[in-house]
Amino acid sequence: MRTSERNFLLAAAGAAMALLGGFAAVIATLLFAFPPQPFVNYRLFLLETVPGPRIVFDGGSSALYAINAPIIEKHYGTPTIVIADHAGIPIEAKLTRIRRYAQPGDTFILPLEWPHYVRDYTEPVLTRHGYWYFRHYLDAMPVMERLSFAMTNTRPHDAFIELVMRAHDRHPPLAERIADFRRRLSENAHGAYFDRPRRDFAGLQGFTCSQYIFLRRSEIIPGLSRIAADMASIAREKGIKIMIAWPAVAGPECYSDRARVDRMAGTVRA
Repeated sequence: MRTSERNFLLAAAGAAMALLGGFAAVIATLLFAFPPQPFVNYRLFLLETVPGPRIVFDGGSSALYAINAPIIEKHYGTPTIVIADHAGIPIEAKLTRIRRYAQPGDTFILPLEWPHYVRDYTEPVLTRHGYWYFRHYLDAMPVMERLSFAMTNTRPHDAFIELVMRAHDRHPPLAERIADFRRRLSENAHGAYFDRPRRDFAGLQGFTCSQYIFLRRSEIIPGLSRIAADMASIAREKGIKIMIAWPAVAGPECYSDRARVDRMAGTVRA
């Protein structure tokens, strides 16, 4: 190898190491230099403050818009809240949150969306918003797991944008966040949006309901049995119940391929 080629490779390797080191420094700054702020995530606020034992629904946005928490609370005489948010957040992160915030006697019902069963990757939604709105998911992880997860899943430009926003204090001020929480408590004390109009997303045009909820896939992720074991372990450790329910979707076209649904349900149960 000629000297010029060797120098080029050494320079390229040095530049790559410098970029990686800079990225790691940014991630560490976001995770550890900026403390979590109060009154950011309303459903976390409910999870932290509503006294137990409770009925708690968690999952994706379909549960957020479909679960009528007030009527369930009235029927069972038990405080009922909905902390569901996004199907792009993996089950493992949701279980970590349950382990941290569950109270003895709680019943967690997870009407997980089908993508939770067939997708073995993390959407950017968790790390894109994980240093502000979804920060509590990362904070619930052990330190090294948190750092590894953030390094592996955060897109560099998302990290740098968040660093700029935090450094220049571009997020909503505390007084504004408190006012927003007060409004939510008066309008929506249970955290659910079941009475909101149905939302249409341009990115889903052309998808049937069945195609959307399955994302055109039906292979179960290989780690599902380990996740089920973790679920049972958390339930024993915290003195709670964790139940898996069917996805909170409805409509005659959603389950038109009954054989496919039965195959998936059978695999999940197994």
